[in-house]
Amino acid sequence: MNDQSHPSEGEDHSSDDSDPVGDSGKSRNCDRKLLYQELDSLVTLIREEASNSWKLKRLLNQLVTKMKNSGLIWKDKVPYYEDALQEQWEFFYSNLCESRTGTQYDRDRSNVITWFNYYLRRRLQNLAVKVDRENSRRDDRKLVLEDGTAIDRSNRDFTC
Repeated sequence: MNDQSHPSEGEDHSSDDSDPVGDSGKSRNCDRKLLYQELDSLVTLIREEASNSWKLKRLLNQLVTKMKNSGLIWKDKVPYYEDALQEQWEFFYSNLCESRTGTQYDRDRSNVITWFNYYLRRRLQNLAVKVDRENSRRDDRKLVLEDGTAIDRSNRDFTC
């Protein structure tokens, strides 16, 4: 997990291959580099303003807004994506400046969006495992009629 990640591995690249500027990606790379510098500057300011709560909230809001507007936050089409994203934002707030619930952000290892996306994908994997477990538990339960008679699911007739 570093800034020299491979875009094909889905670190923090946009999925759109079109180049609106028409400069064969040169402008996009410059824009991304500038974005990463802006985000890094905001993280530095946030870490310096830990004692000033109103300024800290304002800076955090700016950082989150820039990250969301960048289009680089990992997206997935699973029903529990929004839950994972919400959990990830909570993790983000808790670990950006200090390690409260996990691994603190380290700018020497990656940019803040790559760090965010890494843990978001881990959260999505954990939720997928949880959903699979719940579904298999549900499938393993026997259906029982009101009189206590077990129903064999494999031989059920679903017609009315």
